Amino acid sequence: MVELRQMSFPARAKVRCAVYTRKSSEDLARKLLPDSAIARIEEANGLVMLYGKARLAEAEKLYKEAARCKPADAMQKLDAEQAREEADG
Repeated sequence: MVELRQMSFPARAKVRCAVYTRKSSEDLARKLLPDSAIARIEEANGLVMLYGKARLAEAEKLYKEAARCKPADAMQKLDAEQAREEADG
């Protein structure tokens, strides 16, 4: 993975914008759906995509939290099952 300081200015700006957008979207999702498994799964996926192994432990924690979410419908049940699979490896 290329370090941020090795990138050109436009590339660094694009990465910083993606990180800011990801974080604000996740904050909104967690605020609107505090008991949602998919909000945690997507946050974990974003951490892995943006930071790789550096934030893998945090992503695994989010997968475990998602697996413990109580589903309100069939789709949320599938989300929780997916999170269990991700958490188990």
